[in-house]
Amino acid sequence: MSEDDVLRNALERARWQQALQGDIGTRLERARKGEGATPIIRRAHVLDEVASTQDAPETMRAVAGTVVTTLRQTSGRGRLGRSWSDTGDDGIAITFVLAPNPFADASASAELLAIASAVAAAHAIERVLQETVGIKWPNDLVVDGRKLGGILIERNRDRTLLGIGINVLQREFPEALQATAISIAQVAEGVDPIPRLSVLLAIVEELEHVLSMSEARMLDEYCARDVLTGTRAVFGTATGTIEGEVCSVDPLRGLVVRTSTGEQFLPAATTSVLQWNRVPTL
Repeated sequence: MSEDDVLRNALERARWQQALQGDIGTRLERARKGEGATPIIRRAHVLDEVASTQDAPETMRAVAGTVVTTLRQTSGRGRLGRSWSDTGDDGIAITFVLAPNPFADASASAELLAIASAVAAAHAIERVLQETVGIKWPNDLVVDGRKLGGILIERNRDRTLLGIGINVLQREFPEALQATAISIAQVAEGVDPIPRLSVLLAIVEELEHVLSMSEARMLDEYCARDVLTGTRAVFGTATGTIEGEVCSVDPLRGLVVRTSTGEQFLPAATTSVLQWNRVPTL
Protein backbone atom coordinates (compact mmCIF):
# COMPACT_ATOMS: atom_id res chain seq x y z
CA MET A 1 0.00 0.00 0.00
CA SER A 2 1.40 3.41 -0.99
CA GLU A 3 1.87 6.30 1.44
CA ASP A 4 -1.03 8.08 -0.27
CA ASP A 5 -3.28 5.06 0.32
CA VAL A 6 -2.23 4.86 3.97
CA LEU A 7 -3.01 8.57 4.44
CA ARG A 8 -6.33 8.26 2.62
CA ASN A 9 -7.36 5.31 4.81
CA ALA A 10 -6.34 7.14 7.98
CA LEU A 11 -8.42 10.18 7.04
CA GLU A 12 -11.42 8.05 6.07
CA ARG A 13 -11.18 6.02 9.27
CA ALA A 14 -11.03 9.21 11.34
CA ARG A 15 -14.05 10.62 9.50
CA TRP A 16 -16.10 7.49 10.18
CA GLN A 17 -15.00 7.40 13.81
CA GLN A 18 -15.92 11.05 14.35
CA ALA A 19 -19.31 10.64 12.66
CA LEU A 20 -20.22 7.52 14.62
CA GLN A 21 -19.06 8.83 17.99
CA GLY A 22 -20.71 12.19 17.31
CA ASP A 23 -24.00 10.49 16.48
CA ILE A 24 -23.79 8.44 19.68
CA GLY A 25 -22.92 11.57 21.67
CA THR A 26 -25.95 13.41 20.33
CA ARG A 27 -28.27 10.60 21.48
CA LEU A 28 -26.60 10.45 24.89
CA GLU A 29 -27.09 14.22 25.31
CA ARG A 30 -30.76 13.96 24.33
CA ALA A 31 -31.23 11.18 26.87
CA ARG A 32 -29.54 13.29 29.55
CA LYS A 33 -32.04 16.09 28.83
CA GLY A 34 -34.96 13.66 28.98
CA GLU A 35 -35.62 14.02 25.25
CA GLY A 36 -35.11 10.37 24.36
CA ALA A 37 -34.23 6.91 25.61
CA THR A 38 -30.71 6.10 26.75
CA PRO A 39 -28.94 4.68 23.67
CA ILE A 40 -27.92 1.05 23.60
CA ILE A 41 -24.84 1.79 21.47
CA ARG A 42 -22.41 4.02 23.38
CA ARG A 43 -19.00 3.53 21.77
CA ALA A 44 -17.55 2.81 18.33
CA HIS A 45 -14.41 1.34 16.77
CA VAL A 46 -13.52 1.89 13.11
CA LEU A 47 -10.80 -0.38 11.71
CA ASP A 48 -8.76 -0.21 8.50
CA GLU A 49 -9.10 -3.83 7.42
CA VAL A 50 -10.06 -7.11 9.08
CA ALA A 51 -10.94 -10.62 7.96
CA SER A 52 -14.28 -10.35 9.79
CA THR A 53 -15.66 -7.78 12.21
CA GLN A 54 -17.18 -10.70 14.13
CA ASP A 55 -13.70 -12.00 14.96
CA ALA A 56 -11.71 -8.77 15.27
CA PRO A 57 -9.72 -8.36 18.51
CA GLU A 58 -11.60 -5.11 19.15
CA THR A 59 -14.86 -7.07 19.03
CA MET A 60 -13.55 -9.79 21.32
CA ARG A 61 -12.50 -7.20 23.91
CA ALA A 62 -15.55 -4.96 23.59
CA VAL A 63 -18.22 -4.59 26.22
CA ALA A 64 -21.92 -4.61 25.38
CA GLY A 65 -22.98 -1.37 23.76
CA THR A 66 -20.15 -1.21 21.20
CA VAL A 67 -20.26 -1.07 17.41
CA VAL A 68 -17.23 -2.28 15.42
CA THR A 69 -16.91 -1.54 11.71
CA THR A 70 -14.16 -1.51 9.10
CA LEU A 71 -13.21 0.20 5.88
CA ARG A 72 -12.66 -3.25 4.36
CA GLN A 73 -13.65 -6.77 5.36
CA THR A 74 -11.82 -9.46 3.42
CA SER A 75 -13.49 -12.74 4.44
CA GLY A 76 -16.65 -12.26 6.42
CA ARG A 77 -18.80 -15.11 7.66
CA GLY A 78 -22.48 -15.77 7.09
CA ARG A 79 -25.11 -17.97 8.66
CA LEU A 80 -24.38 -21.73 8.87
CA GLY A 81 -20.75 -21.33 7.84
CA ARG A 82 -21.31 -19.48 4.57
CA SER A 83 -18.75 -16.93 3.41
CA TRP A 84 -19.24 -13.24 2.59
CA SER A 85 -17.22 -11.76 -0.28
CA ASP A 86 -14.45 -9.21 0.19
CA THR A 87 -16.17 -5.84 0.62
CA GLY A 88 -13.30 -3.90 -0.95
CA ASP A 89 -14.20 -0.20 -0.83
CA ASP A 90 -17.80 -0.94 -1.78
CA GLY A 91 -19.64 -2.70 1.03
CA ILE A 92 -20.05 -2.20 4.75
CA ALA A 93 -19.51 -4.72 7.53
CA ILE A 94 -20.64 -4.02 11.08
CA THR A 95 -20.72 -5.97 14.32
CA PHE A 96 -22.81 -4.76 17.22
CA VAL A 97 -21.70 -6.10 20.59
CA LEU A 98 -24.91 -6.33 22.60
CA ALA A 99 -26.18 -7.68 25.91
CA PRO A 100 -27.81 -11.14 25.80
CA ASN A 101 -31.17 -9.34 25.85
CA PRO A 102 -30.76 -5.86 24.31
CA PHE A 103 -34.47 -5.08 24.12
CA ALA A 104 -36.25 -2.33 26.00
CA ASP A 105 -38.74 -5.04 27.06
CA ALA A 106 -36.77 -7.36 29.37
CA SER A 107 -39.24 -10.20 28.72
CA ALA A 108 -38.46 -10.30 24.97
CA SER A 109 -37.05 -13.59 23.69
CA ALA A 110 -33.49 -13.90 22.40
CA GLU A 111 -34.84 -15.22 19.08
CA LEU A 112 -36.51 -11.87 18.47
CA LEU A 113 -33.15 -10.27 17.69
CA ALA A 114 -33.07 -11.92 14.24
CA ILE A 115 -36.37 -10.22 13.40
CA ALA A 116 -35.37 -6.89 14.92
CA SER A 117 -32.02 -6.75 13.09
CA ALA A 118 -33.59 -7.56 9.72
CA VAL A 119 -36.27 -4.91 10.21
CA ALA A 120 -33.71 -2.32 11.34
CA ALA A 121 -31.44 -2.95 8.35
CA ALA A 122 -34.41 -2.84 5.97
CA HIS A 123 -35.57 0.46 7.48
CA ALA A 124 -32.08 1.94 7.14
CA ILE A 125 -31.71 0.95 3.49
CA GLU A 126 -35.20 2.17 2.68
CA ARG A 127 -34.28 5.56 4.13
CA VAL A 128 -31.33 6.03 1.79
CA LEU A 129 -32.75 4.14 -1.19
CA GLN A 130 -36.38 5.27 -1.16
CA GLU A 131 -37.44 1.75 -2.14
CA THR A 132 -38.98 -1.11 -0.17
CA VAL A 133 -36.55 -3.81 0.90
CA GLY A 134 -37.76 -7.39 1.21
CA ILE A 135 -36.74 -9.91 3.87
CA LYS A 136 -36.12 -13.52 2.85
CA TRP A 137 -36.39 -15.74 5.89
CA PRO A 138 -34.61 -15.80 8.17
CA ASN A 139 -32.94 -12.41 7.69
CA ASP A 140 -31.55 -11.88 4.18
CA LEU A 141 -32.27 -8.43 2.73
CA VAL A 142 -33.40 -8.59 -0.90
CA VAL A 143 -34.45 -6.29 -3.74
CA ASP A 144 -35.77 -7.67 -7.04
CA GLY A 145 -35.15 -11.17 -5.71
CA ARG A 146 -31.41 -10.61 -5.24
CA LYS A 147 -29.48 -10.39 -1.98
CA LEU A 148 -28.55 -6.89 -0.83
CA GLY A 149 -27.35 -7.80 2.64
CA GLY A 150 -27.16 -10.45 5.30
CA ILE A 151 -27.14 -10.83 9.06
CA LEU A 152 -25.25 -13.16 11.41
CA ILE A 153 -26.03 -13.52 15.12
CA GLU A 154 -23.64 -15.32 17.45
CA ARG A 155 -23.67 -15.70 21.23
CA ASN A 156 -20.29 -15.24 22.86
CA ARG A 157 -20.09 -15.73 26.63
CA ASP A 158 -22.27 -13.01 28.15
CA ARG A 159 -22.63 -11.03 24.94
CA THR A 160 -24.43 -11.22 21.61
CA LEU A 161 -22.57 -10.40 18.40
CA LEU A 162 -24.87 -9.03 15.71
CA GLY A 163 -23.12 -8.82 12.33
CA ILE A 164 -24.63 -6.97 9.37
CA GLY A 165 -23.16 -6.83 5.86
CA ILE A 166 -24.59 -4.61 3.11
CA ASN A 167 -23.65 -4.25 -0.57
CA VAL A 168 -23.48 -0.49 -1.15
CA LEU A 169 -21.32 0.73 -4.04
CA GLN A 170 -20.71 -2.40 -6.12
CA ARG A 171 -21.40 -1.85 -9.83
CA GLU A 172 -20.83 -5.50 -10.69
CA PHE A 173 -20.27 -8.81 -8.95
CA PRO A 174 -18.24 -11.93 -9.79
CA GLU A 175 -19.97 -14.10 -12.36
CA ALA A 176 -21.03 -16.65 -9.75
CA LEU A 177 -22.95 -13.94 -7.84
CA GLN A 178 -24.40 -11.85 -10.67
CA ALA A 179 -27.79 -13.59 -10.65
CA THR A 180 -28.18 -13.56 -6.87
CA ALA A 181 -26.49 -10.39 -5.54
CA ILE A 182 -27.34 -6.71 -5.89
CA SER A 183 -26.10 -3.45 -4.37
CA ILE A 184 -27.66 -0.16 -3.37
CA ALA A 185 -25.77 1.49 -6.25
CA GLN A 186 -27.28 -0.95 -8.77
CA VAL A 187 -30.80 -0.38 -7.44
CA ALA A 188 -30.30 3.41 -7.49
CA GLU A 189 -28.56 3.43 -10.88
CA GLY A 190 -28.48 6.87 -12.48
CA VAL A 191 -28.32 8.86 -9.24
CA ASP A 192 -25.34 10.02 -7.21
CA PRO A 193 -23.73 7.18 -5.21
CA ILE A 194 -24.95 6.88 -1.64
CA PRO A 195 -21.92 7.00 0.70
CA ARG A 196 -21.21 3.94 2.81
CA LEU A 197 -21.06 6.12 5.91
CA SER A 198 -24.65 7.30 5.33
CA VAL A 199 -25.85 3.69 5.27
CA LEU A 200 -23.80 2.84 8.36
CA LEU A 201 -25.20 5.74 10.40
CA ALA A 202 -28.74 4.88 9.31
CA ILE A 203 -28.31 1.26 10.49
CA VAL A 204 -27.07 2.34 13.92
CA GLU A 205 -29.99 4.73 14.34
CA GLU A 206 -32.60 2.25 13.11
CA LEU A 207 -31.30 -0.55 15.33
CA GLU A 208 -31.72 1.74 18.34
CA HIS A 209 -35.25 2.53 17.17
CA VAL A 210 -36.36 -1.03 16.40
CA LEU A 211 -35.03 -2.50 19.67
CA SER A 212 -37.45 -0.17 21.49
CA MET A 213 -40.49 -1.45 19.54
CA SER A 214 -43.04 -3.89 20.88
CA GLU A 215 -42.73 -7.49 19.75
CA ALA A 216 -46.04 -7.25 17.87
CA ARG A 217 -44.87 -4.26 15.85
CA MET A 218 -41.53 -5.89 15.01
CA LEU A 219 -43.33 -8.97 13.72
CA ASP A 220 -45.73 -6.82 11.68
CA GLU A 221 -42.81 -4.94 10.15
CA TYR A 222 -41.05 -8.21 9.33
CA CYS A 223 -44.10 -9.93 7.82
CA ALA A 224 -44.90 -6.87 5.68
CA ARG A 225 -41.50 -7.42 3.96
CA ASP A 226 -41.61 -11.24 3.75
CA VAL A 227 -40.76 -12.39 0.22
CA LEU A 228 -40.43 -16.15 0.85
CA THR A 229 -44.10 -17.06 1.36
CA GLY A 230 -45.71 -18.26 -1.85
CA THR A 231 -42.44 -19.19 -3.56
CA ARG A 232 -40.66 -22.51 -4.05
CA ALA A 233 -37.39 -23.29 -2.35
CA VAL A 234 -35.01 -26.10 -1.46
CA PHE A 235 -34.19 -26.35 2.24
CA GLY A 236 -31.43 -28.04 4.16
CA THR A 237 -32.76 -29.66 7.34
CA ALA A 238 -31.51 -31.92 10.10
CA THR A 239 -33.03 -34.91 8.25
CA GLY A 240 -32.02 -34.04 4.70
CA THR A 241 -33.02 -31.85 1.76
CA ILE A 242 -36.65 -30.81 1.32
CA GLU A 243 -38.20 -28.97 -1.63
CA GLY A 244 -41.60 -27.35 -1.76
CA GLU A 245 -43.81 -24.29 -1.77
CA VAL A 246 -43.61 -22.06 1.30
CA CYS A 247 -47.10 -21.81 2.79
CA SER A 248 -46.29 -19.58 5.74
CA VAL A 249 -43.39 -18.11 7.68
CA ASP A 250 -43.30 -17.73 11.44
CA PRO A 251 -40.06 -15.80 11.90
CA LEU A 252 -39.68 -16.93 15.51
CA ARG A 253 -40.38 -20.63 14.97
CA GLY A 254 -39.91 -21.72 11.36
CA LEU A 255 -41.92 -22.36 8.20
CA VAL A 256 -44.62 -24.55 6.78
CA VAL A 257 -43.69 -26.02 3.39
CA ARG A 258 -46.00 -27.94 1.02
CA THR A 259 -44.08 -30.86 -0.50
CA SER A 260 -45.12 -33.72 -2.78
CA THR A 261 -46.04 -35.73 0.32
CA GLY A 262 -47.92 -33.02 2.19
CA GLU A 263 -47.21 -30.06 4.46
CA GLN A 264 -44.19 -30.10 6.76
CA PHE A 265 -43.06 -27.75 9.51
CA LEU A 266 -39.37 -26.85 9.32
CA PRO A 267 -37.96 -25.43 12.58
CA ALA A 268 -35.88 -22.25 12.34
CA ALA A 269 -32.95 -23.56 14.38
CA THR A 270 -32.09 -26.43 11.98
CA THR A 271 -33.28 -25.15 8.59
CA SER A 272 -31.51 -23.16 5.87
CA VAL A 273 -32.52 -22.04 2.37
CA LEU A 274 -30.30 -23.80 -0.20
CA GLN A 275 -32.04 -22.66 -3.38
CA TRP A 276 -34.81 -20.18 -3.93
CA ASN A 277 -37.14 -19.67 -6.88
CA ARG A 278 -38.05 -16.05 -6.29
CA VAL A 279 -41.00 -16.13 -8.69
CA PRO A 280 -44.24 -16.64 -6.67
CA THR A 281 -46.04 -19.93 -7.24
CA LEU A 282 -49.24 -19.52 -9.22
